[in-house]
Amino acid sequence: MAQVSATLFLSMALKTEFNYLIEINMKLNQLTKSISLALLVTTSAHSAEFTVITDGDQGGGLPTEVNAGVFEINTLRSAIELADDESAFPGADTIRFAPTLFSSGEAEINLNAIGGSNSSGSNTANSALRIRSEITVAGPVDDTLTLTAGNLRHFQVNDGGQLNISHVTLDDGFAPA
Repeated sequence: MAQVSATLFLSMALKTEFNYLIEINMKLNQLTKSISLALLVTTSAHSAEFTVITDGDQGGGLPTEVNAGVFEINTLRSAIELADDESAFPGADTIRFAPTLFSSGEAEINLNAIGGSNSSGSNTANSALRIRSEITVAGPVDDTLTLTAGNLRHFQVNDGGQLNISHVTLDDGFAPA
């Protein structure tokens, strides 16, 4: 009976130790991700290139560095947010689109969130994407990318911003008078 008790006690102790090790491992993984992002931001001292890999419109995404200065990011909105962050990515940045977006031919990104607004007299116009730094948005050379914006302007270029667009069709947007 004493041997069974000792075995159960040892088994429970090992299970507790194992759970503790799993918890430590999860915390280390979270810390590693935080440190990686901090290093990514502090070591980017030049222009960056972002490759958009989905047709979604959410912001706040985290980039994955695939080569020096070249990052994959989930959405166009997230790419613009990062490119606009001059402390992390100073200089003129370029945004391109992954070939996988065009696997069925054409791709369309529906911009449906407000990124900025501008008032001029009694006229207020909301825009989908706000630009505050120098950014180039380069679509595929066969012009198969369309950005739609509904009743929003596609872009709002603020003071200090410069936007260069090539091989992208802007459709269904609003142009204030």
